[in-house]
Amino acid sequence: MRLEMLRNTVHYARARAGEPLDLVIWCNSPEALEAALDMAKDYADLTVLGTGENIGMHAAFNRGLDLVYAEDSPYEYLLRMDEDVEFLTQRWLRKLIRVSKAVDDKCLVSPRIRGMPDVAQDMTEKINVNGVLVHFEKYNIPGLCRLHPVALLKKYDYYACLLYTSDAADDNRVVWGGGG
Repeated sequence: MRLEMLRNTVHYARARAGEPLDLVIWCNSPEALEAALDMAKDYADLTVLGTGENIGMHAAFNRGLDLVYAEDSPYEYLLRMDEDVEFLTQRWLRKLIRVSKAVDDKCLVSPRIRGMPDVAQDMTEKINVNGVLVHFEKYNIPGLCRLHPVALLKKYDYYACLLYTSDAADDNRVVWGGGG
């Protein structure tokens, strides 16, 4: 079941991104490693990392950071997502990048995630930030799917604020505080 979700995530992430992207899969089980290596045959932009041993999500994320911290890294953003994300929105990545650029890449950006608890009581009214309407929030967002501006990662050991945006152009959310 989880391997089928991984295949769907890879397929729809690429098909609906609206921007070119390189995908890196960290494999924390022998089954995931086998499935990812099989998928890599069909996707030239898919990199498979890991040995099939579960080292934990934070250690795996740090391996992703190694890619973007490399001197010759071409990446402006690092997208961290779980294998069971279902991308419903066309041009989802283009929209996340647009929101990130609207706040000068000073925030971590996430799409609105259906099925997550409603945090409306912790948000401000919509505020126009460089032409993008956002809600500011007090609390951190879940790590299911987050866009990290590489410049921000390199500049700070923590984030000044976190951004949470929806698939609707007029319903973007920003989280203040913590993270990292």
